[in-house]
Amino acid sequence: MRVGITGHRWDHLTRERVPDILRQMREVLAEVERIARKFRLDPAGGYLDANEPDETEDCEFRIVSGMAQGADRLIVRAAPNGWRLQAILPMESEGFKATFDPHLDEAEG
Repeated sequence: MRVGITGHRWDHLTRERVPDILRQMREVLAEVERIARKFRLDPAGGYLDANEPDETEDCEFRIVSGMAQGADRLIVRAAPNGWRLQAILPMESEGFKATFDPHLDEAEG
């Protein structure tokens, strides 16, 4: 299961709301995980072999993020334990890092 994120940089976010934003992101991701696990174990869902169900294989969860400062990086902080990160950068990493404001990194914690 992959969950993609795109959102605002800090110029459109209120830093005081970061705890609320992280809480809401955690709630949404927990619900996504709960539904995906339930669906995976449903024989009618198409993920199990009806003749030989493998209930020991777990779901893999990933956050897909462009890693921009702001919402793209907050979701990484909000991801439950065990979720993986798939970063899709819009340019080579050094050039991308040059677009960051180092003071905003402090806001992201």
